[in-house]
Amino acid sequence: SPPPPRNPASRLLPDRPHAPTRTPALTAHRKGDASPSNTPSPTDDLALPKAQSPSSSPRGGRRGRSLSRPPGGDEATAPNSTLGSAAADSALGGMATYELERRVAMLEQELDEAKEELRQRKIAHQSRSLSVARWDAVQELRGLVTVVDALSGEEGCPWTAEQEALDILSHAHDELDEIKEELVAESPERDGLVSELGDLLFNTILLVKICERDQIGGVTLAGCAAFARAKVRRRAPFVFAKLGDSGFRMGPKLTAEEASGLWKSVKQQEKAGLVPTCPPGWEFDRQDDA
Repeated sequence: SPPPPRNPASRLLPDRPHAPTRTPALTAHRKGDASPSNTPSPTDDLALPKAQSPSSSPRGGRRGRSLSRPPGGDEATAPNSTLGSAAADSALGGMATYELERRVAMLEQELDEAKEELRQRKIAHQSRSLSVARWDAVQELRGLVTVVDALSGEEGCPWTAEQEALDILSHAHDELDEIKEELVAESPERDGLVSELGDLLFNTILLVKICERDQIGGVTLAGCAAFARAKVRRRAPFVFAKLGDSGFRMGPKLTAEEASGLWKSVKQQEKAGLVPTCPPGWEFDRQDDA
């Protein structure tokens, strides 16, 4: 067919070969696409994006999962995850056990220190209590002696002034019987034994004072106390004697039978005149009396 008429303006341009016009679909088909239907349509840009399935998601459908997964999916990684979790749990458990043991050791140490401090406090308290009790006893004995001095003095009790040594001894025997009743009673009275022992102590000091008043045997309260103290120390050297005192050496702890035998042996020596019985410092008073 004859060529189409040219545009008059085209005469100014050089002649170019005429290229046939092809449609986009035909061009894509000739370039080797799978099918013309794969060619994007002009309206495809306006289409809404389709929802992607978990398998087509760039992140594998789960947050933080890699695009490449081993065959078998989550099941293939489960053993490794379990082992890692078990190791972490074991490490945490070991740390917790160590911390617990360390805390227990610290508490045990603090408890031992508290027990030792309590023991020291008890010892100090007992020592102070013993000192206080001893001081109280001395003070009360002094007070009792003062009372007996007032009763047996010239301005004292008329009844006490008429009493003799044997009368006071009879009263002392009565007090001994009352003390025995308190000791064997099934339901003793409250403070009954303390009261009866106090009466015996009172009569003992009063008997000493009556003998001192009547000048019997050179008796004095101080002398009686000194002789009694010296006698007990002499007959029980295993309690009071120290290494080097009178050539006596401390040996093993004695039994009750051995202690009683030693007491009787010293007593026999005293009666035989083999052991001095006068306390140190009282020899001059005995000489003056003689």
